[in-house]
Amino acid sequence: MTKKLKQQEMDQEHRGRNDYQQYAAEPYNKAANLFKVHSWLPFYTDLDENNLSIDYQSIRPGIMLFSQNLLSTAFSTLSYRYDNGYHIFRPSFTFRGAYPVFNITATLGGPVSVLPYPEEVTLPELRSYYKNVTVKTYVPLFFNNGRYLKVIQPQLEYEWSNTFYYNDILRSGISWIHLKLFTYRYLRSSHRDLYPRWGQFISLTYTDTPSDKEQFGSLWSARADFYFPGILKHHSLRFNAGYQRQTLQRFYLPINRISFPRGYPNTMAEEFMKAGIDYAFPFLYPDFSLSWLLYIKRLTANIFFDLSYGTNIQEIKNDTRESYSGVYDATGIELFADIHLFRIMFPIRAGIRYSYLPMMNAHDIQWLFTVDTNIF
Repeated sequence: MTKKLKQQEMDQEHRGRNDYQQYAAEPYNKAANLFKVHSWLPFYTDLDENNLSIDYQSIRPGIMLFSQNLLSTAFSTLSYRYDNGYHIFRPSFTFRGAYPVFNITATLGGPVSVLPYPEEVTLPELRSYYKNVTVKTYVPLFFNNGRYLKVIQPQLEYEWSNTFYYNDILRSGISWIHLKLFTYRYLRSSHRDLYPRWGQFISLTYTDTPSDKEQFGSLWSARADFYFPGILKHHSLRFNAGYQRQTLQRFYLPINRISFPRGYPNTMAEEFMKAGIDYAFPFLYPDFSLSWLLYIKRLTANIFFDLSYGTNIQEIKNDTRESYSGVYDATGIELFADIHLFRIMFPIRAGIRYSYLPMMNAHDIQWLFTVDTNIF
């Protein structure tokens, strides 16, 4: 290289350095910059900003907008879904700029919830729609040393809904106080692992109705999940168990912390306990792409067995409520495809569940969808 060319390159580099635009420093207004929409979903899923378990959530027709400020201290979602002929909106806001974390979530729309009432009572036409507001605060304590991710999280919630119940006259509005404690310990996983190779999840909850002691009692529950490695690499074995009990007054609390065996509808019970086992494994990596419409990454299967026992379970048969005490059990298989749709950044799990219900000698098939936003 000649001296002339070298000098030209040095002059060009020097001019480039002096071409930088200078910006004046200004104070950052945190309040004015709480919202910054960054992504969306063309459907609705029930997101909980502190859902520490690994259970799947279903998706429904709708749309979701996600917002996160530049400091990652304010998170928001604005959701709409169409469910059984009803339009339902769900805004949510979480602030993590200081401890404890604060969240407020509302649900607006859908049919009004009405608790069971005497057969001789005729309800007037209800022109309102369902409303629910939940305010929660919690302290997530992370212990991320070594190969394990460990969290302990105490949480306090206040919830109000315009649920109707009959007490001499038709009344509206129930307030709950929820006390919760979550803790988990997971071995850090690879992308191919369906569940952690080793892990434990424990949840304790207590719910009370301070303003309606004479009408509603209280409910407490305990749940535990344990994860172990399977027979082959990336196979997972999960054991889960749960127990809940209501202290009854005049009405059941319309809450169920421990889900019924797969294939059965969830309902209320005075006492309910459940145990289950899952064996999940991948069986094919097709790596199939259909232009920008669809990309199929992995196919997986999950074989399960659930067993439960409850007392005074409130079954609905022929539009009437019956009390049942006894066993529910189910066994079956779930097949999933891990996919990406329309180049959406969030991975989707779509699949089907087949359940055999020995007690009823019946079969149940459900379509399953879940999305991992990893927003919170």
